Amino acid sequence: MHRLFGKQKETNKVPEPSLADAQASLNLRQTTLDDKIKALDQELIGYKNQLSKVPKGSSQHQRITNLALDVLKRKKGYENQRNLLSKQSFNIDQTCFALETVKDTQITVAACKFFLQ
Repeated sequence: MHRLFGKQKETNKVPEPSLADAQASLNLRQTTLDDKIKALDQELIGYKNQLSKVPKGSSQHQRITNLALDVLKRKKGYENQRNLLSKQSFNIDQTCFALETVKDTQITVAACKFFLQ
């Protein structure tokens, strides 16, 4: 079919993602998770204040405790995600460092070859 009608030219080429783009994306996601964790901390402070005003044996105390435990579980999940992202960020940093080292080595080798001639 391309012989008859021709092939459409690719005008919208998407640039390939780089390690710097991946690093920026990870940092943005980490910032978002940090904001969520801070919001959950504020929510926990509110529950703590409510618990101090309610008698311990009441059903309202139990309800507030359950809500606080749910918030703690969500916070723990967000912290685990943030830790995974920080590990990925570290791996990308190490890969960038390795690539820079290889480029420096190539430049050094090229310079040595030039001076040996």
